[in-house]
Amino acid sequence: MKDVVNWLKNLMNRVPIPMVLVGLPHSEQAVLDDDQLNNRISERIVLKEFEWEKKSNKAEFKRLLLEIDKCLPFDDEIGLSIGNMPLCFNIASKGVLGHLTKLIRKAAIKEIKAGEQTIHIETLTTVWEESIKASIGDIPNPFLLDNEFYEDGQIYTQVRTNSTKKGENNRWSPKKRKTSISQLLKRNG
Repeated sequence: MKDVVNWLKNLMNRVPIPMVLVGLPHSEQAVLDDDQLNNRISERIVLKEFEWEKKSNKAEFKRLLLEIDKCLPFDDEIGLSIGNMPLCFNIASKGVLGHLTKLIRKAAIKEIKAGEQTIHIETLTTVWEESIKASIGDIPNPFLLDNEFYEDGQIYTQVRTNSTKKGENNRWSPKKRKTSISQLLKRNG
């Protein structure tokens, strides 16, 4: 890490323009450990995860989803920021921007390769299981939550299961047909 710190200091000496350094928490520690580099950095901004409990964060998260939706390569916006989808995405990403963009990007790519013009709930379910779940811990797949029962504080209580064990209620099992986000919102709107 010392080599990187020295390289940054040399770059700052050679190129007299403002710079923005971006990194993970251990990167900041490397800056703090070097007095010369630490003194050259005038402001630090830490991007924290979106905490769903704060009303202002909910609104900001919804605006972020709306902007992401506008950038997707589909003919129309698909409704990422409408209804209960922001809650699903917040749970799925734990409010971490990197997880959110990875999930949406991979789901969009999968749908485009399949010739679709939207992202289906089933695709989000699959992509979350394959690409995100291991990074954020063992929580239920938020895209298997039944939308009719979303409420703050009760987001994990109505999870659909794939259980086929004898005697277990399997009435919340995922539907076989594909359901787009816009269809889901129309059904619940």
